Amino acid sequence: MNWVSEGCHRRRKWMLSVVFAGCVLSGISSESNAQDDPAAGRAVVGFTACVGCHGRSRDTKGADEDIPLPSPSGDWILDNEVLTWARKDKHHQSYAVLFNPRSVDMGRLMNIKAVHRDKRCLSCHTGYPQALMPADDQNRVDETWHRKTDVSFGITCEGCHGPGGDLASTDGARDGWFRLHLPPLNPKRPWRFLDPKAKWEQHGYVDVRTPSSKARLCGTCHIGDVSQGRVVTHEMYAAGHPPLPGFEVATFVAQMPTHWRAVADKSDAVARKTRSEFLAKTADPFFSPDTYRLDSLHRTQSMLVGALVSLAQSLELTSGLSQRATGGGGTWPELAQFECYACHHDLRVPAWRQRRPNPVGVPGRPVLREWASVLARVALEQPKQRAQFDSQWKQVRGVLAKTPFGSRLELARTTSATATWLTAQAKQLERRPLTREDGHRVLLEIARVGAAGGFDYESSRQLVWACEVVFGELGRGDAKELKALRAAGHVLVFPQRPVQPVAKGLFEPRQGPSKTVEVDLSKLLPPIGNFDPAEVTRAFRAVEAAVKAWPTRSSSAR
Repeated sequence: MNWVSEGCHRRRKWMLSVVFAGCVLSGISSESNAQDDPAAGRAVVGFTACVGCHGRSRDTKGADEDIPLPSPSGDWILDNEVLTWARKDKHHQSYAVLFNPRSVDMGRLMNIKAVHRDKRCLSCHTGYPQALMPADDQNRVDETWHRKTDVSFGITCEGCHGPGGDLASTDGARDGWFRLHLPPLNPKRPWRFLDPKAKWEQHGYVDVRTPSSKARLCGTCHIGDVSQGRVVTHEMYAAGHPPLPGFEVATFVAQMPTHWRAVADKSDAVARKTRSEFLAKTADPFFSPDTYRLDSLHRTQSMLVGALVSLAQSLELTSGLSQRATGGGGTWPELAQFECYACHHDLRVPAWRQRRPNPVGVPGRPVLREWASVLARVALEQPKQRAQFDSQWKQVRGVLAKTPFGSRLELARTTSATATWLTAQAKQLERRPLTREDGHRVLLEIARVGAAGGFDYESSRQLVWACEVVFGELGRGDAKELKALRAAGHVLVFPQRPVQPVAKGLFEPRQGPSKTVEVDLSKLLPPIGNFDPAEVTRAFRAVEAAVKAWPTRSSSAR
């Protein structure tokens, strides 16, 4: 079902060079609801309307090459975004997998007659707002709904960018973003230079550039969002839904086939449609001179901001589910919020889980999923921030220590408060450009965290992914420390890694009306079951020693 996040997973032996009552909900609703209220009532225009500008071929022989047509954007966009999405992006398959045998079996076990009509599935597998899904009393959309929309094509442009249709207004202030972003643009209010807050609140366009907004957008499905009905439950897992992996936004974005051009990569070659013009005229505060620099470590910043946002969203999800249960809208505990492999693992003696103390301090107590918190202290640079986080995190764990699964109201209150604080820290962090010196500091901190040891598989993988992001941006991929660590190669599952013979069969294309890529749990789960954190600890200690030996140098602004 929500297979997209695991859709590219490849198993590879890799170097562990770089191996976390109503008032209660008000604390989390400002962020979550900010992502659905302005879109309420807007129609979905449909991806076919985007083909004219975004469907030009640049890699095959055809009319676009024989008869070159000027791009309306200059060199601002790639012009082939729709083709990249349709040919390579697994979001394009997200609706099709609802018809595969695993999905059908899930429906049978959950007494759902047609999962492709169930709003609980469609919320993530189409990206449609639930308000645009008219359903019956069994939460099912009409059996012909897919013919009236473009959901058959999966998560389309507006699934991420927001419905682009107009809202009724007398002054045009609520016009949809689709019409407004088309040429000819209003010279008094050019779309490209508008503040993303105005684009969203007035016109329904989602901010996909600001690190915190981008991470939150992806996390609504890859982590979950109660307000948008995007929740994977323990019942769904038990029925066969592939396990949602830990989420690290910079890594997941890197594994996507790129259908965008980052601002730092945009050209200054075409007159009047330049990066310099954008940076000079934009009302977007993220691109102000004191916030955005071309030589900043943008992916590292995205990873750090994303770490805080992901933990905030995970806590918001916990708060929302526990509060919903208190109001009679669900059950608690929702086991999907707790560490899966604390229960689902083979019994061995001796075992590393026996040697590791329980994170909440009471043996046998269920704990929230651990991967979401492992990078939080890395992202918090100042000692005061870390002390504040430790205090709030101690309160969350204290609630879980008092009684199994915690008191619903207490857990809702503490997780909501911590999520609100983390969101504020993330927005503060994204206003600060990162230098190479910052990258060195972050990499050393990740190594220190990993060297402390005792992390589970998912948490270790978060640290690996974070290390890879920073290593790649610092350009140290061929450094001797990486070569030395290949000997410690530990089999982990990396979504962004290409397949090797050892992983053959992990993903098999399914032939039929729509070719999909599916997760093979028989290949995915053994590395998790056989995981030994001692190897990870040794590798990170080697990373720490190597990074300490790096010469440091100062970096100035562009």
